Amino acid sequence: MRQSRRVDGATRSRRLRAVVLLLMLIAVAGAVSAARAAQQPVEQPRPMAATSSPTPGPVTPRPSTGSDSGPPPAATSPGEQHGRQVFLRDCAWCHGQHAQGTGVAPSLLDKGSAAIDFWLSTGRMPLKSPDQRAMKGPPAYSSRTISDIVDYLGSLGPGGKPIPVVHAGDEAEGQSLFITHCAACHNTSGTGVIVVNGAVAPQLYGEHPRQIAEAIRTGPGEMPAFSSHVVDQTQLDDLVAYASSLGDKQVRGGNGLDQYGPIFEGSIVWLIPVPVLIGVLLLLGQRRQKQ
Repeated sequence: MRQSRRVDGATRSRRLRAVVLLLMLIAVAGAVSAARAAQQPVEQPRPMAATSSPTPGPVTPRPSTGSDSGPPPAATSPGEQHGRQVFLRDCAWCHGQHAQGTGVAPSLLDKGSAAIDFWLSTGRMPLKSPDQRAMKGPPAYSSRTISDIVDYLGSLGPGGKPIPVVHAGDEAEGQSLFITHCAACHNTSGTGVIVVNGAVAPQLYGEHPRQIAEAIRTGPGEMPAFSSHVVDQTQLDDLVAYASSLGDKQVRGGNGLDQYGPIFEGSIVWLIPVPVLIGVLLLLGQRRQKQ
């Protein structure tokens, strides 16, 4: 009887060891996969030379309408004239020569200077083709050219949010606001995550304060816009102060593990504490069998 119990105990011990080994192999594979994914940027930059002109994609010509006919209105200043030339060369393919929008791109007449500046200065626009995904990258134009395009489009349809003015803010207050309004999508450490349907809340490291403020006010893509009724000027300054410092915060204290995001952090939990706990349980079970 005792020999049978010993055999059963040895069998159970071997099975538990096999389960522990399997769990450790799964955890190691998950950690390696997560580490490889963490090394890749959330958004790949779109290669485009600063002076290049995007090649028009397979855009179906839009039937001409009354609002479409005739040349665009003349610009009133040298800067607007330059912005008009660049817009007609690179952007009218999709947005229409009057920026009135087409079947493949929205109207820009009511977007406002903050939205136009954000999309151009972050390199998300212009696209080489309308089926290309807008992703952050090096801007296609100089800051002067971007300002000229913003001024020209503002002369066509004034409206929307102006480019916000950002002042020095309180990082501690900004962290509290960030956790309340932003962490659900961008993660508490600003690493960014995939939200729904492939939509990406991008990583916030190294973002320019003005672009952060523009994103808060205009809500690019799937991001909601936060008006001054929700986030006032003081809170905007605090949010921008905290969000623009996230890249620096990763190296303070020596360990930047949290910059890899929740997937990698979760795999570390499965790789170290869980196997250790199972090993302790196995040792306790073996000691009980020997008694």
